[in-house]
Amino acid sequence: MNEEEIFISRLPVTQDCHEMWSKEHKRLTRRGWSENQIQAHFKEREIIEYQRYNQATGKIFLRT
Repeated sequence: MNEEEIFISRLPVTQDCHEMWSKEHKRLTRRGWSENQIQAHFKEREIIEYQRYNQATGKIFLRT
């Protein structure tokens, strides 16, 4: 096996699986967060993840 020919794929940094999103949504609901607060939380987190992706890759990834 030639180590130079091995390609390690990177996992996506800007997306969560639905199961993880759903668990967090339920947890926040149980804590008494309103739906507007939850949506704002996920939007803020999404922005932070896109910034982290841009920093890690040097690419500019804008959500359209």
